[in-house]
Amino acid sequence: MADDPIGDTARVRALVDPRLQVKDDDDPRNPIQGNPKGLKTGYNPYNSGTLGKQSYKKKKNLKELSRWIELRKKMAAKKKPGE
Repeated sequence: MADDPIGDTARVRALVDPRLQVKDDDDPRNPIQGNPKGLKTGYNPYNSGTLGKQSYKKKKNLKELSRWIELRKKMAAKKKPGE
């Protein structure tokens, strides 16, 4: 193809797929949209969006957990010798 305007037009027509569309973002301040179905259907990189959950598990306090485990061990040790 030539490097003139006719060649440029032909080149663009050959490269552009008419089935594709350019979509503008609705909100430029928040370009990432939610995708609640993404957690069920799987990851799609072209339509991933945010995979927000309805609720999150409460974080465990590991210090309290270790204290509870130590207390259980002490109670088990006290119980064994005297039974």
